[in-house]
Amino acid sequence: MSISEATIEDAVREWFTRLGYQTLYGPDIAPGERAAERRSYTDVVLVERLRAAVARINPGVPPEAREEAIRQDPADSESDAGR
Repeated sequence: MSISEATIEDAVREWFTRLGYQTLYGPDIAPGERAAERRSYTDVVLVERLRAAVARINPGVPPEAREEAIRQDPADSESDAGR
């Protein structure tokens, strides 16, 4: 018996929905679509979603500081982990 990628995606999407997360069909938010949430498939982070979450979680933090946090490159902090 083999499990397809679609089977795993459906199971994970259902799991996240049960946990209260909003899930969307990937092609609907793909680059070039009306509801696109990224310019390119190489854009890993959905920046507007991140921006909204950072503001929701940190309402008392000045907007400039939140934007600075969003601009941080996660790869930079990974290299600092071993120090």
